[in-house]
Amino acid sequence: MRGVLKKIGTLIRLYKLDLDEKRRALRDLEEKLQQLKDKKTRLEEELLAEQKAASESPVASFTYSGYAEKFKKRRAQIEEETEDVKIEIEKAEIMVQIAFQELKKYEITAERQEKREKYEAGVKEQIELDEAGLTAFERKNS
Repeated sequence: MRGVLKKIGTLIRLYKLDLDEKRRALRDLEEKLQQLKDKKTRLEEELLAEQKAASESPVASFTYSGYAEKFKKRRAQIEEETEDVKIEIEKAEIMVQIAFQELKKYEITAERQEKREKYEAGVKEQIELDEAGLTAFERKNS
């Protein structure tokens, strides 16, 4: 039965590696989402600076409309990328949950197998002790 426990242990190690890989992928996506949020914040700050410059200078006000068009496109692109990453994060979270459930299933199986082996070893030991006691009793009474 030890072979079964060893095989389960190997599976557990493989599923732990798989879970770690999926958690890393999720973390990478979360970092990408944060980068996009930071990028959007910087873009908004840049817009405020351009608006201020346009209000203070008649020359800058002429170029502001071109900047505003570019700004709208860049913001829309960032928002689209953000939504894509959020969807990828949801998928990655599901993959992490599935990997965790698979790992847990094998860990529980290993735990049960170990308990079963300990029980069987205890039963075997008790049988041997009973036989030794019976043999000693028979020798004493013969």
